Amino acid sequence: MARILYIYAQINRMDGAHARETRKTLARLRDLGHQIDLLTLPGGDPWPEGLASAVYSTATVPFVRGMPLYGYGLRRILATLFLIPAAVRLMLHHRYAAVHCADRSIRVGRFLSWLFGTRLIFEWRHESGCDLIAWLLRRRAGFHHALALILTDSRPDPARLRATGLSGRVATFLPTPAENLIRAPLPTLSGTGTVRLTAVSASRSLNDLKRFFTILPTLTERLPGLRVSVIGGSPRAIERLRRALSHRAPHAAKIVDFHGRVGGADYAQRMSYSDLIFLPSAPGDCPTYALLDAMGSQRPVVAIRCPAYEGLLTRDCGTLVPPDPAAMTEVLLGYLTDSERMAERGRNAAEKVDHEYDPESQEEAFRACYAFALEEA
Repeated sequence: MARILYIYAQINRMDGAHARETRKTLARLRDLGHQIDLLTLPGGDPWPEGLASAVYSTATVPFVRGMPLYGYGLRRILATLFLIPAAVRLMLHHRYAAVHCADRSIRVGRFLSWLFGTRLIFEWRHESGCDLIAWLLRRRAGFHHALALILTDSRPDPARLRATGLSGRVATFLPTPAENLIRAPLPTLSGTGTVRLTAVSASRSLNDLKRFFTILPTLTERLPGLRVSVIGGSPRAIERLRRALSHRAPHAAKIVDFHGRVGGADYAQRMSYSDLIFLPSAPGDCPTYALLDAMGSQRPVVAIRCPAYEGLLTRDCGTLVPPDPAAMTEVLLGYLTDSERMAERGRNAAEKVDHEYDPESQEEAFRACYAFALEEA
């Protein structure tokens, strides 16, 4: 099996959607039997054991903490300069079959391919906000020759992709639900009389849930057995929102539990305890992990209408609502007072995500693409 240098320019904590997909990629490479050396900027949580044969970090630099993952600013350029010497030292000591670059570390990988003749495999994330096709069209012929494979999490336009001449070297791997999700019958069907609504925020400030909290007093008045869980937000934002709720709607504040950013087994349990998942609108046009995880947990979803949800969240799995408080109240009450409807939509959601986002088929496709890339290299 091949020895691979994986260059990861992430410098924030190892959580969130990007880190989740990075772990999946490393796990796939490990399962294929490849030896992986991971080169990363310092900062964040330690890497899980077993995912990399060795983890090499660059020297600690004062600008690392809080630096955004994407962008072309001065700090990003300086970070690249710190990665290059460490990468060169590794290339001089080991014989790598391929260099796998994650996102902005492609600059480092391109330099290595020029210096050592190593071909490249790199990941392009939709969340970068950049146009992959436009970026490829600006590359010179030498880059195309060095490139073995591009892994992307969004489907590029086929006509534009053909114009790059790289159609056979771009592989799309769509996001998949978390691996440890729990599928269980909805708690409401047990006859406890309590209904549980979980709101999942992608914002540290919880600003994307403002509309939801405006209708929360009405929901608590109509549903005495309602309990609300909020996933997401920083500790400071949670404390600020808790004080605001206690002041404006004391009764509503008593039935809300703030859990912050949770992951792993805790995240799976929070999803499984829910009867209904509420999602605010999301930027972009790709399904979010919150939506995939909710559907994968066999839970119905009510979400603010936006392009990121329209392709997957159909009427038989949940409901898209406009950002109007009256409409949101009507739809949420309609679900929370009808346990049979929630159970049916939850089952449909799980079946749909299993059919369209099957992890096993993606594993097979990943194996085939990576084998092709290494043969070419």
